[in-house]
Amino acid sequence: MSVFELRDVKYVYQSQYQRVEAIGGISCAFDSGRVYAIMGTSGSGKTTLLSLMAGMDVPTEGSVLCEGTSTSDMDLERYRREKVAVIYQDFRLLPLLTVAENVMYPMELRGMRPAAARERAMALLARVDCRRRQRIAFPPCCPAANSNGCPSPAPWGWIPRSCWPTSRQAIWTATTVKKSFRS
Repeated sequence: MSVFELRDVKYVYQSQYQRVEAIGGISCAFDSGRVYAIMGTSGSGKTTLLSLMAGMDVPTEGSVLCEGTSTSDMDLERYRREKVAVIYQDFRLLPLLTVAENVMYPMELRGMRPAAARERAMALLARVDCRRRQRIAFPPCCPAANSNGCPSPAPWGWIPRSCWPTSRQAIWTATTVKKSFRS
């Protein structure tokens, strides 16, 4: 069984001036343990496809399946939190948090206690030689977030079954961040 499968997936949206068919009836499968490259010209739908697979958007038609279950039948918030991870091409760190807190954040979202999350974050930062930067706040950053510095093997504190890069922006608010880091 494929980890991901797309069945006749279409994604259409209305721009200010026209109807845009970003994905036009694609069917494909992605097996575990293989590496895939999604290639195409600018505007060809690569990021849209990845956003659909990550549950950040839903197809206009067709089905996106993860481990045989359609994402339309899933709690997408839980799916994004537990099944997939998105690695952005540019910084997507929370500027109000330190390096350690950025690493701890997804662990705490998954229910890990703050003390355990901090311990795990310190271990992960040590693995990528960024522990000395744990108290630095962003934007003067630990390069673990970009391709020029510390690699980030699992900044989420867990190893996702699937992850892929994209340039889709994440939206964070100070309220969200502060709620997550109350002791």
